[in-house]
Amino acid sequence: MKIGVDLIAETSLSVDDTTYFRISLELNGLPVPHSEGSDRWNLNGMLLPGKRVAATGRAAEYNYSDTYTGIGFGGIEARGAVPCQLDLGEGDRLVVTVDNNAVLDPGLFCMDFSFAVSFDDPVPRRALDLSLRRPDIRVNWPARGLFEVDITDALT
Repeated sequence: MKIGVDLIAETSLSVDDTTYFRISLELNGLPVPHSEGSDRWNLNGMLLPGKRVAATGRAAEYNYSDTYTGIGFGGIEARGAVPCQLDLGEGDRLVVTVDNNAVLDPGLFCMDFSFAVSFDDPVPRRALDLSLRRPDIRVNWPARGLFEVDITDALT
């Protein structure tokens, strides 16, 4: 199957010219090839609720010309995920790792974000919205701004 993960803002999120997000997938503790995504916000602004903040499978930087109007006015949103190939079998654990400098606390991270997981198999571009507030979503916090989210149980 092909899978991509978008990090979605659940609340308004301020970004500035130092804000970054790195998001990737791990299968049974090993990095999934071509899943790493990075987003750097080289502007001062606000992402509104429901907007994409980061995504897997590509690298992107955003400037004022990336706003809807191209002159610094209007909404901003990250580019979508580029799905990567993944063979998820019985007993495998799928973890989404998010490293960022915008939200450092796990409580705020779970309140401020959700995942939009897209699949290309068996139905093309099927999507699943995962709130990080769900009890079956386990969030590990190994360091400030680094979160490991096990989404295996939510996918079944």
